[in-house]
Amino acid sequence: MSGRRRKKRSPQEPWWQAPWLAGLVLVVLAVYLGLSLTGPAVPWWRALTGEPLPGPLSFTNPGGPVGAVLAFALRLLFGAAWAWVAPALLLLVGLGALTGRASRVRPLILRAVPLWLASVAWFGQPGWPWGDAVSARWSGAVGVYLARGFHALVGLWGGRLFLGLILLVVLGLIFRPWLGPVARLAGSVARAMIRPVRRSLGELAAGLRAVGAGLAGVARGL
Repeated sequence: MSGRRRKKRSPQEPWWQAPWLAGLVLVVLAVYLGLSLTGPAVPWWRALTGEPLPGPLSFTNPGGPVGAVLAFALRLLFGAAWAWVAPALLLLVGLGALTGRASRVRPLILRAVPLWLASVAWFGQPGWPWGDAVSARWSGAVGVYLARGFHALVGLWGGRLFLGLILLVVLGLIFRPWLGPVARLAGSVARAMIRPVRRSLGELAAGLRAVGAGLAGVARGL
């Protein structure tokens, strides 16, 4: 008998567990959601004032009844603008799974979630000049009720201040990798602009001192 041992073949994953298949499904789903969002929007914000709300199936949608319900749910949850971000992120995750680079999409998602919450809560506050209906449409139900919760706790202007502060902090944390070079460039430009001004002020101060010394000498001669 030969002393060599045959290496056991590693069991292959079933085809339905392959990453490329999950990526393909996510890509198709993202395209379908984007297609469904091109249909008419259900004015769900009317329910906030007690008006009758038409059902999503009462509108014709390119994605059919399922697409109409999904588009209604996306707009209700995320708001009119962020509803488009959901299929975009699904598309990126799907493409990442197809190319084996899904891990690169994770930091983008971790940045998008807090930015979504902070932005819709700030925009969903009542009392803006554009009206509560517009605020509700673009912020979604999550933003509306987050804003109302803040206002119930800290009042109208307290909500304005704290939600604005949260949004600024989130924006700063997200764009911090790009703010460093921009700040350094702005500092260099500011120093380059200030340098000739400082030189001119120094020359002006020296001239004034000379004039003052001359006047003092004249005064002493008198």
